[in-house]
Amino acid sequence: MERKATIVTVAPAFLRVEERDGRKKRLTEIPADELEELELPTGKVTINSAETRKKVPKIDLPDTGVPRLPDGRPVPRILLSLMKLVRLPGIMARSDSACVQFGTGLPEDELRYLHALVKRILTSGKEKW
Repeated sequence: MERKATIVTVAPAFLRVEERDGRKKRLTEIPADELEELELPTGKVTINSAETRKKVPKIDLPDTGVPRLPDGRPVPRILLSLMKLVRLPGIMARSDSACVQFGTGLPEDELRYLHALVKRILTSGKEKW
């Protein structure tokens, strides 16, 4: 029986992700001052990054609760249904020397919570809450 596990340790000074797969172990550590990106690609981000026809300008509309394409059209229902079937890639952290991903397969609301928590811990040494 294969056992896979991911252990994420976050402190104001670093982000450490340890991935275990059977006997293999991979450790990635990124110092907080070297961390360039901590992103969570959600369904909304995916829709906003969709390309539209070349002649159609992108429109910046307020959030009305209806998912819209960058050109202002509502997202087709079939696309929304398909997006629910696709698993989110998880949280991605990048620096010049390392890139790591964790949380793959978790529901979007849990990923949003973890992303906010990690971000808060990493910035707690720089800001007062």
